[in-house]
Amino acid sequence: MKTLGIARRLFVLASIALCGISCTGGTDADLGAVTGTVTLDGAPYGNAHITFTPDSGRRSMGITDSDGKYELTYIKAQKGATPGTHKVSITTVPPETTDQDPGGRFAEPIPKKYNVKSTLSAQVEVGENSHDFPLTSK
Repeated sequence: MKTLGIARRLFVLASIALCGISCTGGTDADLGAVTGTVTLDGAPYGNAHITFTPDSGRRSMGITDSDGKYELTYIKAQKGATPGTHKVSITTVPPETTDQDPGGRFAEPIPKKYNVKSTLSAQVEVGENSHDFPLTSK
């Protein structure tokens, strides 16, 4: 009887471990690390939200730092993006509104051709990938 209980526990633990690999979309080895820089009119563009959307599967996202540099995250703490062609969308993270300025209107400085009507794309391979996006406001 006691052996059967241990066998069940081992089976459950093994199932959880396997699901942890397969149910989350794979391991880091199935992804490509993606980094790069976003500039607007030649200047580093901080606080931009960048999204890589593959033809099928989960999208990856990142936010640029003050130097315009980003690194994509696939899910939670898992970095990277699925291999293949991705549609890329870049928007500005709007500033937080305050109680003194509720509902303040935010005008997106990045043209629509880089976000809602994006013409940007990128190819991701397993391994290291670097994609810079030199945007222009004109």
